[in-house]
Amino acid sequence: MLDPDVRRRLWAIIFFGFTVATSVDVRGAEPWAWKVANARGTALVLVGQQWEVISPGDPVLGGLPFRTLRSGRLELSNGPESIAFSGNAAAQISDENGNVLVTQYSGELTINSVPGNPGQIIVEAATLSINVEAGRFSTVVGEGRTEVHVAQGAASVVDRATGHQVVLAAGQSVTGLPGGDLKVAGSGTLPKVTDAAGEVVVESTMAGSPAGANNNNGNASGSSNGNAANSENNSGGNSNGNAGGNGSGNSSGNGSSGNNGNGKGNGKP
Repeated sequence: MLDPDVRRRLWAIIFFGFTVATSVDVRGAEPWAWKVANARGTALVLVGQQWEVISPGDPVLGGLPFRTLRSGRLELSNGPESIAFSGNAAAQISDENGNVLVTQYSGELTINSVPGNPGQIIVEAATLSINVEAGRFSTVVGEGRTEVHVAQGAASVVDRATGHQVVLAAGQSVTGLPGGDLKVAGSGTLPKVTDAAGEVVVESTMAGSPAGANNNNGNASGSSNGNAANSENNSGGNSNGNAGGNGSGNSSGNGSSGNNGNGKGNGKP
């Protein structure tokens, strides 16, 4: 039978070992040390089956969903990096092989990622995956579309349904539409959209113009030239025609050359 003093020492050692092991496990559960940096309005976290109000300083446990109501604002941070929720936003934060995986369900998130920080912040928003090693970007999910806007750095965006991808620079954005279409817009020479094999599926558009600007410019040019031609025809008809001819030409506005021709004919002696 053990001496009482020996028994007490053994229990002390066991208890100390259990306390150390527990503290290590708790720290291991939060390797990225994310916390609530700011919360105002209504900001909530889902614990079990219950949404609970969260406050600045609360720890961010991996795998828990967060949401804000219309008046709510929420910022999660690990110190140098941050994830900010606008109103009516919902996302889940988890650890993914040393990276921070943000699964976004709705609303707008603004994310700051810094170079040299262990792991990366990866966002999965609807059908798009966004990967930024260092920079600042925002993602918007709602109304059947997903938008990614890069303010600093660069972002790699992949449509998981089609494998189409594009690398955005600062000042550029992409919109993911149903069916796998990626629409690129922004400043500078816009990047090409490629497939998983690197083959170009959408050529780059004009520098400094939003996606589809070439078509708009063509339409504008065609409309301008057409008006100019009509103007010339009208001016010719007005100069050669009499009052009756002018009346005919004016009443037709930008009319066809046939109307203008009749105007000229009426104006001849």
